[in-house]
This record gives sequence, structure tokens and C-alpha cells, in this order.
Amino acid sequence: MGDLACREDRIIILGVILQLLKNFKVKLRSLGVGYGYGDDENLSPNLCSPLPSVTKKGLLTYFMGDIMSLNEEVKERIRTLVEVYYDVQDVRIRTFNRLRQFGRIEGVDPHHLKKLEAEIRQYIWNEIKDLPIVEKFLKNIRGIGPVLAGGLITFFDVNKADRPSGFWHYAGLHVVNGKAPKRKRGEKLDYNPRAKVLCWKLGRSFLLFKTPFYSEIYERARQEETAKLRNPIENPENCPYYKECLKLLKGKAERTGKPMKKPPCKLHIHLRAMRKMVKRFLCDFWVVWRRLEGLPATEPYPVAKLKHHDIKSPYVELATEDKETSKS
Repeated sequence: MGDLACREDRIIILGVILQLLKNFKVKLRSLGVGYGYGDDENLSPNLCSPLPSVTKKGLLTYFMGDIMSLNEEVKERIRTLVEVYYDVQDVRIRTFNRLRQFGRIEGVDPHHLKKLEAEIRQYIWNEIKDLPIVEKFLKNIRGIGPVLAGGLITFFDVNKADRPSGFWHYAGLHVVNGKAPKRKRGEKLDYNPRAKVLCWKLGRSFLLFKTPFYSEIYERARQEETAKLRNPIENPENCPYYKECLKLLKGKAERTGKPMKKPPCKLHIHLRAMRKMVKRFLCDFWVVWRRLEGLPATEPYPVAKLKHHDIKSPYVELATEDKETSKS
């Protein structure tokens, strides 16, 4: 409660100072004195006597701490809006497909849904755009827009995860008895299914936009999994899920009276490769966020333990270089 009260006091003080600066700017303009007021512009008036250089971003950093964070109310609002965004997007796509068979219908404009998507996207961006984890890391990665970025920084909490595996577990990407966890009737989930869905949307976005580095990890993992499982696409019996899939496919064929389909081993390889790609991103995300917050952070497991220095993330290096430059 003490930390929260202190933070609220700093917010109030910050608001008062910014209002005073705004009033000061109006007075100076009435006197014909030049004044800059932008994110990176000097807030000091253009007077003969030198005044200390103060920036809007500097004030935010000083009063909100080195890393500005979102309070729980804003986080919950953004989390909800992220899911609403994807719900609206799904309805829009289905609506467009249904109306397409009739052509243009006078008085029916499904583009209103697209406008709502844009409004939600803009609201989320306005809330998160000044956060260092967004500025230095997330916005540099192709395939991550305001909605995915908002979901990532509100679903995950870097202060609660002291290792990257904490993010993996929270998103249901951990391993139970050598396999990915599955829902079981009567058992409570030990991960957040909403975060898991967000991570799979992230993985699909990386593949759609061919995100540098991460899409390369996917391609490499797909080839490795194919070789590891002895090409299950051509030899389905080599797939570890062959018996399980065969049982399900036989049951479906008996119920529907249709011929049994071929086991989806290609899909299994795709999902295993995408899982590796997403886990590597979450690892990099954790490392950068911890370092920006001033918290202890270890090197990613492939680099620290397996000595795979050839797969260092360029996004991590870029974000940490900026941090080191600012310190020096």
C-alpha cells in the first residue's frame, strides 16, 4: 500500500508540474518568447539567462521512476481490450465473408467494425508507447503491433518471473512428463490459457510477416524436428503422436462414415517448431525487460549453457546497447 500511495503522490505532483509548464508556455507566448514543447524538445524557455535543460520525457522518468509501469486497473483494461479487438476482428471477417456473396448492399456498411478495431488499437498504443520495453524492444520487431505489445506487457509480469521459464510456464509452454500440458477434466490449469492464445497469435504473426531472426529459428527447428522424427510426413508411424492420432481419426471416420484421413504429422512438426520460436522470443523478452527494470537477468539458456553464441538475438543486443550507452 505504501508503494502504491507513493506512486499516486508522484503522479499528482507530475500532473501539477506539467500543468504549470503548460501555463508558463502560454504566458511566454503572449510575451513573444519562443518555447519548445515536444517529447524530445527543450522545455526551457528561450531566454537570455540559461536555464537547466528539462524535457517532458525526463520529467516522466524522474517522477515515475526509471521504468514507467502501468497500474493494475490500466493493465486489466488493456488485457480486456486486446481480447475484444480479436473478437471484433473475428466477427468482421466472418461478416465480410457472408456479405460478399450478395455483393454490395445499400445501407449495410460492415466497415464500422474496422473503425472500432482502429480505435482500440490506437487506445492501446497511446497507453503503452512511452514504456521503455516498447520503445527499445517490442516496436523494433516486425510482426508486433500495438495489440500484441499491449497483450505481452499486461499478461506477463517481469517482477514475478525470476527466470525465463516463468514466462513459459505462465503461457502453458512448459513441459509435463516430457509433453506439452493438456486440459484434464476436474483439474485446475496451472497456466493462463489467455496468455497461451496470445503467444500462438504472436507466433502466427512472426510467420506471416517473416520476422527476421525468429522466423529463421522456426525454419531451423522445423528441419531439425523432421530429421529428429525420421521424416514423419512420409512415414507417419515415426511420429510420437501417431497412435493417439490414429485412434481419434478412426473414431471420427466411424462416426461420420467417411474415409479416414491421413495423420496430421506435418501439423505436429509445425506446432513443435513454432513452440520453439515463441519460447525463444519470450526468453529474449524476459532478458530485455529485466535489464530495463534494473533486475538481475541471466543469459538465455542456449547462449549461457549450450554456448550457442551464433544465435544471439539482434533485438536483445540493440536494446541492451542503448541501455549501456545511456549509463555511460
